[in-house]
Amino acid sequence: MIKTKKLLTAMLIVASGGFAIAQSNDVNAKKIEEFKPIAKEYNALAVKPQLPEEARKYIVQATNATEEKRYNDAITLYEKAIKVDQTYPQAHYNLALILGTAEQYNEAIVEMTKYLLLVPDAKDARASQDQIYAWEGKAEAVNKEKETIETKPKPKRRK
Repeated sequence: MIKTKKLLTAMLIVASGGFAIAQSNDVNAKKIEEFKPIAKEYNALAVKPQLPEEARKYIVQATNATEEKRYNDAITLYEKAIKVDQTYPQAHYNLALILGTAEQYNEAIVEMTKYLLLVPDAKDARASQDQIYAWEGKAEAVNKEKETIETKPKPKRRK
């Protein structure tokens, strides 16, 4: 019964832009639900706003950190850029890729979903959705591995 509940939670479906996004938990689904009105408002704009200079600074620094394989720094910098302007699609996309590289699959799924919500008609929408599916598979494998480790009986100590 508990495994069934975990599986059902892991398969929570959130529809976005014609794509079905399976989320690993309620927290991630909530993040996406909270972002939907922001994306809707952004998509309704005839002219998209220019990226603020502060966000641009963080994005340039994040790009540099990524090129130097300083992924944790890049993640922090993209997160700062998104705090300044949460409607800049490329920041969500790039953050998603770096989170995936850092094996933070659930977070990567959330960010790629936000990207798709902001630009549902992006030329790379299909590839982006496929990447989400790949991360879902990896997240599931990691979760199964953790479950196996947690449920594996501890060896008895010899006296």
